[in-house]
Amino acid sequence: MKAIIKFTGDSFYYKTGEKKRVVENLTEVHYCYETPLEPSTAFESDIDSTGFTVRNKHIKEFEIFKE
Repeated sequence: MKAIIKFTGDSFYYKTGEKKRVVENLTEVHYCYETPLEPSTAFESDIDSTGFTVRNKHIKEFEIFKE
């Protein structure tokens, strides 16, 4: 899968110049899972053995595409 993540204007990502991120080779997306801090979304790739989590308050929107 492929994702396009657009960040909110008050997020660290946006403030450092990253308004959106394109992520490829995704195998799993865990939307709005509970963490000790606040709800987040995880983007994971078993193909590349990579992944990261973004707090939902920093995501303006995201789209998932089947590759």
